[in-house]
Amino acid sequence: MAEFIVSYRFEKSLIHVNEEKQLLNQYRVFLNDIQLKENMAMSLAHLMAENPEVARAFAARNRQRLLGLLLPGYSVLCQRYGVEQLHFHVPPAISYLRAHAPERVGDEMAEFRPTIVQVEKTGKSISGIERGVFGMSIRGVAPVYYEGAQIGTVEVGLSLDDPFLQEFRNTYGSDVSIYVADNSRGLASRVFSSTRGAAFLSPDLFERSYRQGEVAVRSTELDGRNMAIITGPVRDFSYQIIAVVELCVDRGPTLALLKKYAFIAAAIGLVGFGASVAFIYCIAVLYTRRIERVVESGKLIASGQRDTGISMESRDELGVMAEAINQMFVSLKESRERIKDYAENLEKMVEERTRSLRETEETYRALVEHVPLIVYMISPEGTMVLLNCAVEKMIGLRAQMVSGSHEIWLGHIHADD
Repeated sequence: MAEFIVSYRFEKSLIHVNEEKQLLNQYRVFLNDIQLKENMAMSLAHLMAENPEVARAFAARNRQRLLGLLLPGYSVLCQRYGVEQLHFHVPPAISYLRAHAPERVGDEMAEFRPTIVQVEKTGKSISGIERGVFGMSIRGVAPVYYEGAQIGTVEVGLSLDDPFLQEFRNTYGSDVSIYVADNSRGLASRVFSSTRGAAFLSPDLFERSYRQGEVAVRSTELDGRNMAIITGPVRDFSYQIIAVVELCVDRGPTLALLKKYAFIAAAIGLVGFGASVAFIYCIAVLYTRRIERVVESGKLIASGQRDTGISMESRDELGVMAEAINQMFVSLKESRERIKDYAENLEKMVEERTRSLRETEETYRALVEHVPLIVYMISPEGTMVLLNCAVEKMIGLRAQMVSGSHEIWLGHIHADD
């Protein structure tokens, strides 16, 4: 059962990791969509700048002719592709013609539109997110040349507000909110655009993404739904953080998958547990019976009621134990035979040993009495306890006369000895 719990937890961890990867992928897709819009804005700006009729009208500063050339195409681009701005500028970064607001002319834009200034200086195109009079949008700015001379710049701006976010939501199913810094309230944020009715980002998360460039993933409950949320920075044309995007994904399918897997894991665990219990019970019964047989046979062998070994065909632990008992049985049987033989021959062996000792003693006494030397034994206290008859022949004294204290020997022992 523990294995299935570990497996479920591991699978749950994998699902959460996969969910986090999906959120990171959605964040990358969102940034890629912005990049695609930047490329689109750049392409349209180049298309406008390289149109000979447009360049000629712009060089002649013929606003009516330029509007006549731009408005039909601009209407299609606006309705189908989200193009909001089509704007021509003359040096030094002064508004010349806005197709989206023809009545506004002559705005000086150098202070708040660095892309225009940079294109005028370098003669190279630039694309990216930038703030303008009409808010923040995806812009592409290209230089316009006529007869080899740079006569101004043209800008194409695409929506970064609700239509763009709604398109992303329809494609990928994620709610999107873009937050920008509210300079009037310090580090606070405000919603620039959102697909959710009530968007809110905590100051801490905004600070971590806007100031530190951190990408954060979390789970929370919004509008009664469990949501997985990723928050990350959005950068402008100069790679500076200009906003923070928040992508919200409904965790319902993920939680349903976890619930389904938990049910499957629990069912498999219960089945496996039941099978394990049944298997262990069968094995226990089988081994218990074999153990009882071995124990009973061992008791009969120990009591002498069985004169044959234990029959075991297996080579497992019980087989080894049975073989050891059989060896013990053979040894015990041999010991019993030896004890029986010893008991039967004990009296005979004692009689033979007694006779052998008697003969040995007689032989010893005959040897001691007839050896042509004085044989004696003195106790540690100096008392003579044994003396053969050779003393009478060698010193003329009987053994009884010199028994007892050994001082009598002083007169018969050589001084060198």
